[in-house]
Amino acid sequence: MELIPVLDIKEGKVVRGVEGDRDSYKPVESCLTDSAEPVDVLEALKDDFELKKVYIADIDSLEDNGDNDDCIIELFDTFDLQFYLDRGIKTAEGLESRVVERTDKVIVASETVRSVGDMENIMECLGSRAVFSVDMYNGELAGDIGHFDSASELLEYVEDLDVEEIILLDIGNVGTASGVAEHLLEKADEYGEEEFITGGGVRNVNDVEKLEKHNISGVLVSTALHRGYLKDYSPG
Repeated sequence: MELIPVLDIKEGKVVRGVEGDRDSYKPVESCLTDSAEPVDVLEALKDDFELKKVYIADIDSLEDNGDNDDCIIELFDTFDLQFYLDRGIKTAEGLESRVVERTDKVIVASETVRSVGDMENIMECLGSRAVFSVDMYNGELAGDIGHFDSASELLEYVEDLDVEEIILLDIGNVGTASGVAEHLLEKADEYGEEEFITGGGVRNVNDVEKLEKHNISGVLVSTALHRGYLKDYSPG
């Protein structure tokens, strides 16, 4: 089980994401560092945890309010890690960016992609760099991707596309420290032969160890790291 720290970046600072309410995101307060500068935060995380991967969400790009390309490129240049990047790509035109060209993995999210046709086009362009995120809000499929009645139906469709990595995420749990949603674990165990990445609501080491008993290979975490709740976790 890999811990994959999430850096939500807004206006050049790392912010704390809560339940997807991006207008309310404020600079992160962390027991690891007094700074909200992305390089400082990632350096602190890297010092405290055995990191291999990092998930970056460009909140401004997701909200169509500019981007954080410069500070994200600085992270790429500073750290030898595998980067996952979510900048709210809607169509294949969104791939025409220097930061997308530089990143290792690109998130294609049901919350933001415009249509099934766009989804397939984006994923074909990205090839093995594509990571599909099945986004939910309190169990219901998030976004308006079209002709899918449920997250389960979309998941079945995506699996047929032979995607190498799939994220199962309930946005309503993010930043709540309420535990990973049980319906995500049920879906992970029910669908597919591959292991999934999940996250949202992780409280402590016990939560992470619980995920190890399911079809989960990685967990996206933020709040629990900055509050020091996972300092005793050792990957199995």
